[in-house]
Amino acid sequence: MPPRARQPPVARYCLACPLVRSRHEPVTMPRTSTAEYASPAQAAHAFDGRYVIISPLGSSHTGRTYLARQLELDRLVVIKFMHEPRSARSSRPLERFQREARALARLDHPHVARLLDYGEAADGRRYMVTEHVEGRPLAALQERFGWLPQERVVGLLDQIASALAGAHDHGLVHRNLKPRSVVVSESRDGSDHAHLVDFGLVKESAPDGAEPASHGVTGGPGGWYGTPRYLSPEQAFGRPSDARTDVYAIGLLAFELLSGRPPFDAHSPITCAYMHAVVAAPALDAQPDGTPIAPRLRDLVARCLAKAPEDRFPTMHALRAALEDATGTASTAERARAEWATMVDQPARGALLKLRPRPRDRGLVRLTPRTQPPSPRPPARPEPPREAAAEVWPPRSRPLGLNRWDLWLVILVAFAAALLGALLGR
Repeated sequence: MPPRARQPPVARYCLACPLVRSRHEPVTMPRTSTAEYASPAQAAHAFDGRYVIISPLGSSHTGRTYLARQLELDRLVVIKFMHEPRSARSSRPLERFQREARALARLDHPHVARLLDYGEAADGRRYMVTEHVEGRPLAALQERFGWLPQERVVGLLDQIASALAGAHDHGLVHRNLKPRSVVVSESRDGSDHAHLVDFGLVKESAPDGAEPASHGVTGGPGGWYGTPRYLSPEQAFGRPSDARTDVYAIGLLAFELLSGRPPFDAHSPITCAYMHAVVAAPALDAQPDGTPIAPRLRDLVARCLAKAPEDRFPTMHALRAALEDATGTASTAERARAEWATMVDQPARGALLKLRPRPRDRGLVRLTPRTQPPSPRPPARPEPPREAAAEVWPPRSRPLGLNRWDLWLVILVAFAAALLGALLGR
């Protein structure tokens, strides 16, 4: 077999680990074939005559999702069935489900999963069909590795903010951004490609800021709208939401991806919502491995997590401009690929590598080239001359430093003196 021509190294983020691999090194991706699922017997019992349900994927506020195969086009899709209402008189689940479908139908964005079909099954169940995104949820990467490098985080945040900016341009507010709402796949050039896949709590922004009745942190029939760990202060208080609510959620996501932990967490949902409402976010200075956070990126996260909406970025477009500013370039993804490609190309020239285990998972290693010259150490500051201490009179007494044997000697002398005094007294 003739040797394969070597391709130029391109930075590729592996979805199974936080390392970057070159193009000539294979990256294992979860490729799913539609032929391995649906047999002729399964096709005879296809849902609605067009889809074969394969496996459950999860549940959200509006329904339960399943991986399915569309028979006519022979492709994988995702089907969401609406939750059954608790009461026959309740119309809220249907309104939310229809609102999500209408929002997805209005959005045509490269970082949003597209709506393919919507309807009502023969048994009366409402369903919607969206495209299947090959990849892993952002929550899975976070649970495995805890935190991600800053360049990778900035690239992901820029794509998510782009999707939210497109939704805001159509008058839509997401209100429930979290790691499980984002699926990360691999693009053709090897970089990350993020998709928003859950719009279950989306709302149309009203001119007067109208919002469904809610009791905020006090609970009650309305409760709050969102996940307690990823609530904004206005959601916790039951106040109207707007685009700045999603800006706060971007700050929560950035903090968690950079530090490996959420800024606010508690066992009680009420306590967690209260912390979002009144407790200041902790400082974000360095990553778990000691890498300092870039000052502009740190200030960006702090501004996103401001309690007052007017103190945050006013729009997602302003946030994206600040993200570009935080890295000092107009394209964070291209900068990350270029830097990683340089690092990957150095071992091919014979550069030595130093393996440094990550603190969270000792089984993984991080590649750091040794060919870079060590950073020069700052010159040591000369110590100021010590001034002679002024004499103190009378001199201060110092405590006696007695060890164990000195103590026994003192006790023995005292006992001998007492015994001699007793004998002389007789």
